Amino acid sequence: MTKERLSQLYYITKELRMWEDELEGLSTRARHPIDTPRQKVTSDTTGSVATRRTNLEHMIAHKRADLEKEKSELTAYIVGIEDSYIRQIMYMRHVKMYTWHKIAVELNGTPDQVRKAHDRFLKRRNDD
Repeated sequence: MTKERLSQLYYITKELRMWEDELEGLSTRARHPIDTPRQKVTSDTTGSVATRRTNLEHMIAHKRADLEKEKSELTAYIVGIEDSYIRQIMYMRHVKMYTWHKIAVELNGTPDQVRKAHDRFLKRRNDD
């Protein structure tokens, strides 16, 4: 497992939030018409707003499914790690998305210690 693959959960989560924010913004624009001095524009036509909303809802549902699949695969990988300390670091970092500082506090170490243990494990695993 590479760092890039481990990071996918983080990026899928960020992408999901991006689309959810887009959907929320679309809902907000639909509720609050935009008026300009020259002409009254209430928003996009009702049909195009509904279509955009439906498309965003489908995309969000698809991203949630991607997120659950990735989380399941990542958790299965982490559970298979023999070393409990490394397992905890990997889970907190890649599933819970904790910062190195928060992981260090949880494990009574320093951010550098946990990050280096994480990186050494991945290097060893990928060198094998």
